[in-house]
Amino acid sequence: MSHGFEALSRLRSVSQRLATHALLPSQPACAALQLIDSGRPGALPDLFDLEALRGRLKQACSQGRTKEIIRADLRRAPYVFWNGNEPAARFPGLIEVFFETAFVRQAWLLEAIEAWLRDFAPEEPGFARAGEAMEALIARSEHPRVQFWAKAQREFAFLTPSLGPKRVGDALLYRPSGLEKTLSDIGMDDPLRAQGLFFRHATSAMVDALPTALQKPIANTAWERATAVLETYQESGNHPGRVTRRRVLRFPDMAAKLARACLAPWLSGTAAASAPKEAIQDFLVVHLEDPRLPPEPLVWREAGEDARRLMRSWLAAETLEVFLKMIGRAGGDRQWRYREAFWRACLKKCPNPEVWIVLGTQLAGEAGLSRELKGTFGRMQQTHQAALLMRLNNVLFSEKSNIGALRAWDPEGKVCPPLYRTGLYTAESLQAPSLEFPPHPIYGGSPTGDRGLWHQNPERGLWQGRAAALLRQKTGILLTPADYMPK
Repeated sequence: MSHGFEALSRLRSVSQRLATHALLPSQPACAALQLIDSGRPGALPDLFDLEALRGRLKQACSQGRTKEIIRADLRRAPYVFWNGNEPAARFPGLIEVFFETAFVRQAWLLEAIEAWLRDFAPEEPGFARAGEAMEALIARSEHPRVQFWAKAQREFAFLTPSLGPKRVGDALLYRPSGLEKTLSDIGMDDPLRAQGLFFRHATSAMVDALPTALQKPIANTAWERATAVLETYQESGNHPGRVTRRRVLRFPDMAAKLARACLAPWLSGTAAASAPKEAIQDFLVVHLEDPRLPPEPLVWREAGEDARRLMRSWLAAETLEVFLKMIGRAGGDRQWRYREAFWRACLKKCPNPEVWIVLGTQLAGEAGLSRELKGTFGRMQQTHQAALLMRLNNVLFSEKSNIGALRAWDPEGKVCPPLYRTGLYTAESLQAPSLEFPPHPIYGGSPTGDRGLWHQNPERGLWQGRAAALLRQKTGILLTPADYMPK
């Protein structure tokens, strides 16, 4: 009892120093406030009713009549404690008289706890003191539903703003009892509470912990648990009797931070071997869009240039493999395996490569290919052809699927075809004058001029050596026959 009232006395001293600017949205983040006689969250009163309640409480507190606030209004006061342009917890004497009454009427603590979870406001002056008062009161409460929260406080310290979100965030990733039990034990198995600001802070703390988790042997399990928290479903009914569900981020404004956290272990070179790179790549493309497509999504600019380059390189590897598989399925020419080996070697040796493919009308219409590429390719009028565009630092190569010359350009040059165009590439743009390819360092070779390099003598590595010589000349990247000759 004494600890509870010590916390209340500290609240009184803090209430005299409260600022007047708004720190929270004018509307609650979640309609998860517990109904008086039930154990589950329910709907909030109408916003007009809440503002009317706020007005009555403010008037009573400003006139020093906190003891005269009617019981119904006092019990509903947590609805407006920490939200709106004028959080009611700032009204002099209000929060103290509420907790003094809750000391006797223990069920009232349920209202305050739900408000705490919904409107979690660690920056709000006096918020931590309110948590201390609630902790002291629930520790001595015998109310059966309050005891649930007493247990949650002992394990997760959710009423301590500086500790609660991090403890819950770590538990979401690591707690041995599993994600479902963790959500249940902190009351977040209810989808309404899981929209509240406390869970948002806990999710943010989980994202902070994610890079470290992806460096551990449990990386795959941690990622599965993280996605279960990060994603939710959005339902829509465009047609009568038909409801569609799609995956969306639970907290969309966390997207850039999430992208950074997901990619951090690879940026630092510390990702665990078991880290699910492909699953993370698919997740980011689904929720943050493809960073290659214009206009570049804002979230990728916010995530940072290094994160954007890394993601593009991941997508480059995937796109190259789709292209090679497509040509292999079509038969290719007799020396296609040498071309496969060369481009895979380029992708492996060059940091942050970029790849784009351009498909003829028939290839673009293939259902299986469209699913693999998700519409991220350019188009050309030639029916059965395809072209690979690969940028390696400051040189861009163009490789045709059929027999044709290999071309190269300065990416900043006027004749260089652009990457990441989803519209039409003309034949002229893909056959623009090429850079000169140097002679092979051993076998030499006649000048190529601006017509590009033909795939001559692949068994001896003739064209590959000349292409590697241009790559080294322009970028400093060294490719040797050991890198690009088929094994």
